[in-house]
Amino acid sequence: MNKMLPLTLTLLASSYVATANSDDAWYLGALYNAQDISTDGRDFNAFGITAGYQFNNYFSVESRFSKGTSGYSTSYDALETSNRRYKEDIDSQVALLAKGSYPILDNFEIYALVGYTNTKIEVNGLG
Repeated sequence: MNKMLPLTLTLLASSYVATANSDDAWYLGALYNAQDISTDGRDFNAFGITAGYQFNNYFSVESRFSKGTSGYSTSYDALETSNRRYKEDIDSQVALLAKGSYPILDNFEIYALVGYTNTKIEVNGLG
């Protein structure tokens, strides 16, 4: 169940919200992503929004902004005098993407994304 939740939320959140005017080339959507850092075995999840402009049926540009919704935390007591907390999480992620797509059916297309993502990590409890 724990592994199915991110997949289910990703599928639901990747459905774009239609704009009021169907001829409008702007679109808005929601996103959920799950990231696993395999060297540490830590999972980071983020939820956010996607906004884009579709130039034609084959090319769009979009931006994404998301905030961390989970992270890694642990308790430690280096000197055995107090209970301290260490926490790390995604503070924010910002992405700028180019999207190439090929429509298969009226409501179905395949697409590829290329772009740049900047992730800021928040770390608390050091020092």
